[in-house]
Amino acid sequence: MGPAETMESAKVVEELAARQQDHRAVPRYGMDEEAHLLLVEHGSTFACRIVDLSLNGCRVRIEERFCAGARVHVELSFRVRGLAFRFSGVTQWTDGRHLAGIRFMNVTSRRRDDLVEALSDVKEENDRKAEELAGRVAPPSEAEPIEQVRKQAKLETPRQSLVQAPAQAPVQSLERMI
Repeated sequence: MGPAETMESAKVVEELAARQQDHRAVPRYGMDEEAHLLLVEHGSTFACRIVDLSLNGCRVRIEERFCAGARVHVELSFRVRGLAFRFSGVTQWTDGRHLAGIRFMNVTSRRRDDLVEALSDVKEENDRKAEELAGRVAPPSEAEPIEQVRKQAKLETPRQSLVQAPAQAPVQSLERMI
């Protein structure tokens, strides 16, 4: 499978995950945390990253190709905001390559409370980052002087003409030679 097909498959998985988000009982929070996934029956351990996390499970990106399939018993070890977690679970789905959905099982109320606290911190951080990003990409306000916008437009125009100039120069010099 080529890079374009891999990117297309990743897009499909991301779109499906986004659609599933609407049907979830609890929200998932995007993150990028190191984790270790143990296949209980095989004793195989995989290095992975948690892509998103909820009280009921997570989505992980495994560094190696992961073809374990669904309903495989696993243990997932990871840290969130300095708290260490180790949950038993089952794979809900895999894409047959590098992504898997894990559903946590038999989580004690104490560990669930710890996860609630950690996810609360994650949510606050994600909200803060979203606000910062929105501030950076917000359109110019009406209060911004039009001159600044015009200056920026003028700065972009010469860059475009510089790209075209080298292509035109050899043609002109050839015409002079003929």
